[in-house]
Amino acid sequence: MMQANHAGFNTAAWPCIDGECDARSQCEYNMSVEGKRKYGDGAYGRNGSLIDTNLPFSIESAFISTKNYQTFWKMRTTLT
Repeated sequence: MMQANHAGFNTAAWPCIDGECDARSQCEYNMSVEGKRKYGDGAYGRNGSLIDTNLPFSIESAFISTKNYQTFWKMRTTLT
């Protein structure tokens, strides 16, 4: 799942075993929280120093797993 607007960006992957998800199985990234902590308050948003949401930007997500897709290791999301 991805959600984005001028003020925030969230992405999450919920790998579930037999259709059952719990808090431990969730992987989430919230630009409003983690992004501000790492890049500063003004990094993302209108006139942002890294991602200016007044302009077009790209999002790429990669799901990192074993070759047979049986084990999911991580999700990598890149905003440019």
